[in-house]
Amino acid sequence: MYRLRAATATGVVAVLVGLGAGCGGGEPPEPDSDRTPALQTLEPSEQPSADASPSVEPGEEESLTIRQGAVRQVFELRIGVAAVSEDEANLSIGYESDPDDEQTEDVGGAAEESFDLDSGYTVTIDEIAQAQDEAEDLGEGTGVVTVTVTAPE
Repeated sequence: MYRLRAATATGVVAVLVGLGAGCGGGEPPEPDSDRTPALQTLEPSEQPSADASPSVEPGEEESLTIRQGAVRQVFELRIGVAAVSEDEANLSIGYESDPDDEQTEDVGGAAEESFDLDSGYTVTIDEIAQAQDEAEDLGEGTGVVTVTVTAPE
């Protein structure tokens, strides 16, 4: 049995070596002048611009529900629910284009209140609720806020 395994392993090695010998012999193929090279250096003026946010139609609206302590993104806005009371919510709004949060806007109010941001977006608090689940037992916020964000016209 041992000899059979050794012989089989030797045969497999011999076949692989034989296959490898047939490959790679001779001259490398000539580069195709019509093909684009895999790597290419671009001048600064040729660099593609990266638009981090998808295009937004003027006046487009999107609604989302955010739990207290969480941050969600809509359009280019990052909206976090900082605090929730029975009838008011405090939101912290940052921008995807501002990773250092230097332009964060804090707003707070009751359901059906709207806030016009410096960027032209409008944020409306649609609903404020308290979630009844294990979050309270874990010391996490239980507030849930539904907002509608309207893109600038």
